[in-house]
Amino acid sequence: MPKGSRIVDERNTVQDVAGFTVALNGVAYDIGRALVAENGTAREFWPPTTAACDPIVMTTATETSWDIEAVNSLTGPAKALCNYDARTGRLVLSANDGTEAFVQVLNPAPRAKGLYLYKVDVLSGTVVGSPTGTWTDVLDLETVGVFEYSVSNNTNTVGQEVGSLNFSIAEDDGAGAPEAGTTVVKQIDFIAELTGTNLGMSTVPWLLECVKVQE
Repeated sequence: MPKGSRIVDERNTVQDVAGFTVALNGVAYDIGRALVAENGTAREFWPPTTAACDPIVMTTATETSWDIEAVNSLTGPAKALCNYDARTGRLVLSANDGTEAFVQVLNPAPRAKGLYLYKVDVLSGTVVGSPTGTWTDVLDLETVGVFEYSVSNNTNTVGQEVGSLNFSIAEDDGAGAPEAGTTVVKQIDFIAELTGTNLGMSTVPWLLECVKVQE
């Protein structure tokens, strides 16, 4: 190994990784690009976020559908949830039995404030969560970049609780407002249902055919 081909300072910051590669799914990649494997695809782990590389990947196109099944007892409420996780840049659509589906919003997820904003507008029903109606940085310190909105059925009687919201993402114009022409909006619909003998739930996001948990 040539001397100096890899230099790392005391803070573990890589200064030179010339000649080093890592195998991901049988293919050699340059670790200087900080590539990692995610679901069989090589992705850059921490690349810079620049205007020339817009990471907003959420679109208005119809997404692929998921079917997720689970069975719960009547000992707890039916709860359909939507989280944005700042660590991954994903929306997490889930049920309170732990079943989850993921929708990528930002890729890569930004690592600094002042780059991207989100806004949630409740359209109908009993959606619980905050903030609503205001543009908020996706790395807002009060929420540690992770928020949750949900609809619950706590009645212990057969029936549904429903709700819907619009989730919007946009570039920050530098003053805490969305940059013109960058806003993307998705509608998310929630159903939290108690059935006769088992607890069934479903989370149906925007244009997905179904992301649901049911008996």
